[in-house]
Amino acid sequence: MKQFDGAEVWQKKRHPYLDGNFAPISRLQPLTACTYTGTIPNELIGGEYVRNGGNPVSNEDLGRDAHWFDGDGMLSGVSFRRVKGSAGGSSSVQPEFVNQYILTDIYLATISTPKLQTPILPSLSTLVNPASSIFYIFFRVLRTIIFVILSRLWGSAQAIKRISVANTNILFHDGRALATCESGPPMRVALPGLETVGWFNGTSAEGELHHSNGEDCFGGTGFLGFMREWTTAHVRNETRPNHAYRS
Repeated sequence: MKQFDGAEVWQKKRHPYLDGNFAPISRLQPLTACTYTGTIPNELIGGEYVRNGGNPVSNEDLGRDAHWFDGDGMLSGVSFRRVKGSAGGSSSVQPEFVNQYILTDIYLATISTPKLQTPILPSLSTLVNPASSIFYIFFRVLRTIIFVILSRLWGSAQAIKRISVANTNILFHDGRALATCESGPPMRVALPGLETVGWFNGTSAEGELHHSNGEDCFGGTGFLGFMREWTTAHVRNETRPNHAYRS
C-alpha cells in the first residue's frame, strides 16, 4: 500500500472557504429561462431577486489565507418576466436566471494581470488573525498600496481608482440598483441583466448620460478625501427629524 506524507495530503486539501458550497464559480450566465414547480405570486411578476457575494476570480489554489468575505463581487439573480398571453388570454410569468461579475477596478486589474499570483487586496483573515505579525500585515497592506500607485502610471492596463470589490450587499435606491461594500462607494448595475454601469457618487453614476461631480457628491479633497466616499452606517436621530447619526 502506498504511503502518503501528511504534508502532501494537506497541500491537496482545499481551503474550506474555497471548497464545497463556498467554492468560486467561473461560469457566467446571461438571462436564461428556467423551469420551476409550484406557483409564483403575482406580486413578484416584473421584479427580480438579486443576491451579492464574494467570488474570487483568481488564486483558487491551496494554502493561501481565505475568508468568507473575500473575493470579487458577483451578482446572481432571478428575474420574473411577464409573458403576455394570446389575444384575450391572461399573462403568465417566466423566471430567468442571470449572474455577472461586478466590474470593479480591482476585478478589472486582476483579469488584466494574468501573472498575478496573490490577490491584490489582503485577505480579511490575514488582517484579523491574531497569529499574523504586525510586520506581515504591514507588508500586505503596503503591497496593495504599491499596486494602486503602479496602476496609475502610464502604460498600465487598468487604473485602480477605488479598492472596493462591491461584494457585500445589493440595494435599490432612487431608481438605481446599487452593489455596496464598506471600502468604497456603491456601484450601479442595470436590471435585469446585472451589467455594471459605474460608481455611484450620491447624485449620479459613471456611465449615466448626465453624470456630474458636484458639491453634493461623496468624497472630498485632500489626501484622505477618498475615505469620505466609503460606505458608512447611519442611525436615525429620533429627537431631530430628517437628521441621522453618522459612524
